[in-house]
Amino acid sequence: MHYNLGNALYLIESVDEAIKHYELAIKLNPKKPESYYNLGNALCVKAEYDSAIDAYSQAIDLDPKNAPAFYNLGNALYMLNKF
Repeated sequence: MHYNLGNALYLIESVDEAIKHYELAIKLNPKKPESYYNLGNALCVKAEYDSAIDAYSQAIDLDPKNAPAFYNLGNALYMLNKF
């Protein structure tokens, strides 16, 4: 429920609220890599790259074949060092 609500909020650009729901989804089901991945995406929108890197890393730990998580992790690392 919180995962889907986070997705809906993210789509309407309520990023702060989406983050809260992704975090709740993670608390309820810490084994779902999609929650960490989407949390990372939302954190990147807010330029919170350190936290996004942590979220993407967790998604990768849970699903080592998650190519989009690797890609976005690379982008977050790049953005962190760019500024």
